[in-house]
Amino acid sequence: MGYLSGMNLVWNAEHKVPTDPLSMLSSQEEAFTWLNVHCRANERQLLGRALIVKFFELVKGKEGR
Repeated sequence: MGYLSGMNLVWNAEHKVPTDPLSMLSSQEEAFTWLNVHCRANERQLLGRALIVKFFELVKGKEGR
């Protein structure tokens, strides 16, 4: 969660739109569940890369609202 939080902080500091993509998560458990599924399907992907993928999924989800 710290990694996602850091990405969110930088995103907001740069005044990117949408603001606060991390607010799209309903809970920490949602992030952990997504990460478990993603990592099982992408065993060779680095954890940091997986979290970048999740962060930008949140960005795209927020833009659609």
